[in-house]
Amino acid sequence: MMNFSLSYTAPVFTEEDEEREFADLETNEKQSFINNLYGQNAEELAVANGREITQQELDDFQKAIERIPVSDQTGYQMAMIRCPELLNTETDPKLFLRCEEYSAEKAAQRMVHYWNMRVKIFGDDRAFLPLTLSGALEDDEELFQMFRDFPRFRTFLPDDDHGRTVAYTEAPHIDYNNYGRILKMKYIWYFVHVAMKKQSTILKGLVFIVAPARYKEFKLFDRLFYKMLIESVNECLPVKVRSVHLFANSNSITKLLLPMIKYFMNKETRHIHKVHERLDPEILVPYGIQPENVPRFIGGTFDAYPNWQWNGHAE
Repeated sequence: MMNFSLSYTAPVFTEEDEEREFADLETNEKQSFINNLYGQNAEELAVANGREITQQELDDFQKAIERIPVSDQTGYQMAMIRCPELLNTETDPKLFLRCEEYSAEKAAQRMVHYWNMRVKIFGDDRAFLPLTLSGALEDDEELFQMFRDFPRFRTFLPDDDHGRTVAYTEAPHIDYNNYGRILKMKYIWYFVHVAMKKQSTILKGLVFIVAPARYKEFKLFDRLFYKMLIESVNECLPVKVRSVHLFANSNSITKLLLPMIKYFMNKETRHIHKVHERLDPEILVPYGIQPENVPRFIGGTFDAYPNWQWNGHAE
């Protein structure tokens, strides 16, 4: 029997709140969210994000960094001293400029937030190593055990019909006392960095398919983990999530928890989430995702189980 004990004092963003927010959006904003959901703007994004970045734009980015108070960019300042080469490889300013549609100010803020969060997740001893299995994750036995225990916690599927990178999340029944939020954030940051090695991810963005959560108790829901996750997506990682397809029926724990999770999202993130109440892969066809590329757990025919972490991702 599920334990549905939960405090409802936590702030929420309800479906009604979301409907009101969407109704108040400008027409072009509404269309942008719709385009992201259905992939209608994928080629347009590829062209916009594929252009050469000028030296003037890079200079403007650097000036924007310099305008940020030094006290707010501790992680970035440490990176400049301890791993200056990573600033131009794993955190190439061009990635951040493309992610923020060439806004120097927003790109600079994202870069600074990125390094502050990276230090928070990986610590002073590993944050300044390459984010690879042979770098920041080397000999992290606890993380490798999580890879082995939950190989489908995060994995990749074939690209959608629009050439966008598709990631799949099958949330296991994880005991959060054994696998804490920092460990899961390491997993996710590594996963996103692997995705960023694909040019299509940089140009067209990421699409997520999220299987129904199988939590047996509400106490397994870690609100602060989701806060860190959404902050990473909204403010840190230099890649755009274009749409999220969440499978959750009306009585599921996921559906009940979603208003709390959406409270942490900005409007751009909230309105690219699509909830599907039936485990039917045909639902995803209009969004450019074919049944043969959907995992078996949600009714498709694709085998998402094999060792994703060893399939071209181990470095």
